[in-house]
Amino acid sequence: TYEGGQVAGWANQTGSVRFGMLRGKGPFSHAILAGLYLSTLVAVYNLSGLRGWPRWLSNLAALLSLFTLSSTAVLALILSWFLLGFEWLQARVRELSWRLLALAAGSAALIITLTTNSGISGLIGRYLTFEFQTAYFRQLVWRYGMQSVGNHPWFGIGYAGYERPLWMVTESIDAWWLLLAVRFGLPSALGMALAVIVAIHGLSDVSSRCAWAERRFYRGLAMSMFVLAISLFSVSIWGNLQALFNILLGGCVTCMQRARAEHRISG
Repeated sequence: TYEGGQVAGWANQTGSVRFGMLRGKGPFSHAILAGLYLSTLVAVYNLSGLRGWPRWLSNLAALLSLFTLSSTAVLALILSWFLLGFEWLQARVRELSWRLLALAAGSAALIITLTTNSGISGLIGRYLTFEFQTAYFRQLVWRYGMQSVGNHPWFGIGYAGYERPLWMVTESIDAWWLLLAVRFGLPSALGMALAVIVAIHGLSDVSSRCAWAERRFYRGLAMSMFVLAISLFSVSIWGNLQALFNILLGGCVTCMQRARAEHRISG
């Protein structure tokens, strides 16, 4: 229950409140993690060959992420559905391709970065989050976090608190890529980002030479990895979500190597 601006009773011990409703988190340590876990795997659910009630139940589970009242979960759902829609469309329109989509997205990101003061992270925080206060605080985290990276680019600051105004009480950084750079240095964040890019691009590339069923599953896996990687610009992960990240990345690399090995044998 929600009484007088405070979460009453057991709710205060189990989760936060947004719009007067308790944010569902299930067995996860935070509602954001629950929402991201459920919404990230939409592409795998729909491209892995599931049929009948298992597929419908999986998509229902993804929709239940809305009860976490997390803007990141909503954006992950929208991005997943967009990628699935484009996969369906480009199979029917010869002029469309994933490279064309990547070029258009990259161009849009560059234009936004060059023509706005806050960049993509600020644009997302301003218009695509549920609470203005949260969006503003995340912009400040990016500003002072990047200053910390600039001051300690190679090895980071470890687990010490980064320099920021005194009124920013919490040391948390709600952006996993930024957190890597602040704690362990820019090479760590760039190295992990490169691993994700190589895994996604490699798996997407070899999928075009695979059988239809394998191609769909590989692309679904690559999409889920991409959605999670993009979401980590506004969410920091740990525990079970860190495990999901490792599983998806390892799955992409393993499937890519398997497909390449089979192609060499058949060739």
